[in-house]
Amino acid sequence: YIGGMGNWEADLALRPTFWSPQLYRLWGRPPAAGPPAVDEMLDALMPEDRDTVAEAYSALRERGDPFAVEYRMRRSDGEVRAMVGMGTLLSEGGRPSRLAGTIQDVTERREVEEALRVRDAELRSLYDSSPLMMGIVELVGEDVLHVSENPSTTRFFGTLGVEAGQRLTSEMGMPPAATALWVRRYREAVAARRPVRFEYRHQLSGGSRWLSATVCPIETAPWQRPRCAYVMEDATDRKRAEEQLVVQADELARSNRELEQFAYVASHDLQEPLRTMASFAQLLEVRYRGRLDGDADDFLAFITDGAGRMRALITDLLSYAKLSSGRESAVGVDTAAILTSTLTNLQAAVAERGAQVTVGPLPIVRAVEGQLEQLFLNLIGNAIKFAGPRAPEVRVTAELSGGAWVFSVADNGIGIAPEYAERVFEIFQRLHTRAEYTGTGMGLAICRRIVEEHGGRIWVESIAGAGSTFRFTLPADPAIRP
Repeated sequence: YIGGMGNWEADLALRPTFWSPQLYRLWGRPPAAGPPAVDEMLDALMPEDRDTVAEAYSALRERGDPFAVEYRMRRSDGEVRAMVGMGTLLSEGGRPSRLAGTIQDVTERREVEEALRVRDAELRSLYDSSPLMMGIVELVGEDVLHVSENPSTTRFFGTLGVEAGQRLTSEMGMPPAATALWVRRYREAVAARRPVRFEYRHQLSGGSRWLSATVCPIETAPWQRPRCAYVMEDATDRKRAEEQLVVQADELARSNRELEQFAYVASHDLQEPLRTMASFAQLLEVRYRGRLDGDADDFLAFITDGAGRMRALITDLLSYAKLSSGRESAVGVDTAAILTSTLTNLQAAVAERGAQVTVGPLPIVRAVEGQLEQLFLNLIGNAIKFAGPRAPEVRVTAELSGGAWVFSVADNGIGIAPEYAERVFEIFQRLHTRAEYTGTGMGLAICRRIVEEHGGRIWVESIAGAGSTFRFTLPADPAIRP
C-alpha cells in the first residue's frame, strides 16, 4: 500500500488495540497476524531512528505531548519506506483513556523533495558561479522590483548591498535612459510571453560599456506578480571588433577598387608597348631573316615569343582581377546553352584534335553568364589540350547533391599525379614546360576563383596517365526547378 495512510489506537501501556486495514497494507503485514507489539514495531525501524520514535511515544504516554515524527521503516517484503507517524492522547471523563494516531507513507514525496533540493543546489551553483550576469525582477504596477542578482552582476555594476524589493531606478544607480529601456523590455517579454534580446550602451562610472541582454518571462501562477529573469554579458570587446571589421572591410574594398583600377591601367599601358615591341620584332624577323647570322634569327624569335607570352599573361591577370569586381549580377543561366556557346568557341580545337565531347542533361543555375562560359571554356579546353597522343574524349555531366549541383568534366587525357591535385589550382602553376604545352598557368586558378565567387568549390580526381575528372559545385536555387 504505497503512499497511503492508516490509523491506529493503543492503550496507555502502548499495546495496540486497533489497526486500520490501510495500516496493515502500509506495513505489508497480513491482518490475521494482528497489530505488532511495540518492540516488534521498533525492530522494523532503521536503527538510527528507533530512539527518536521511542522517545516520542514515551512523551505522549507520560506527559500527553502530541508528536509528529519522521522515520524509516523496513516493510515485511524488505523494502525501506519513509514514514511520518503522528500520535495524540485521548481522554474520557477528563481522564486519559487511550492513544491514537496515523502513519503515512511519504517516500515519494521525500524523493521528489530531495530531487528538487539537488536540482536547486545545481541551479544555485550555476547561478552563483556563472561569468554571465544574471538576475530576477518582479513587475508591480508601473514599477520593476529587484529580486536577486548573481555575483557577476554585483561585480560588474558594483551593486553590492542592493536589497530585494528595491525599484529599478536611481535606488540601484541605474541611469534614467537605461532604466526606461529595461522597463520596456521587461514588459515586452511579459506581454509577448517570449524572450526578448537587445543590446545597448550602458554608462558606468568608469566609462560606457556595450551590454548584450536577454530578458525571459518566468511562468507564475495567475495570482502571483509577473517575474522576469535576465542574462547579460559584456559585449564591448565584440562590438569594438565588429566596428574594426567594418573599417577594415571598407579599407579592403577601397584597396580592391584601387588595385582593379591599377590592373586596368597596367593592362592598357603595358600591352601597348608590348604590341609595339612584338610588331617591330616581327618586322625585323621578316625583313632580315637569313641576312644576319643564326644567332640573330634566334634572338628575334625569342623576342617575338616573349612579347606574345607577356601579352597573354597580362590578359589572364586582368581576367583574374576582374572576377571579384562585383560589376555583374548572377541571374538564371541555362548551362546547356552555355555549353553550346563554349563548344562553338572551341570548334577549331575540337576539329584539329578530332575531339569527341558529350554533354549530359544540364540544369539552370544562378550565375554570371560570362564567368560560367569562361569556366567551361578553360576546363574543356584543358581536356582537349592535355589529351596526349590519343583523340580527346570529354564528357560533361551534372547531378543534384544536397543543396548544390555537382558538375563533372571528365577526360581521357594524360592525367595528374595525386600530389599535384591542389597545386594545379594555384596561380602561375605549371606541371609541364612551354615546349610541351602552351599556356600561362592561370587557367585553373581562374576556374577556382570563378567557382568560389559563386559560393562553390572545385577539385580534381585523377591518376597520372589515366585521365582526369574536374568537379565543381554551384548552389542550387530553390526558386529554379531542376
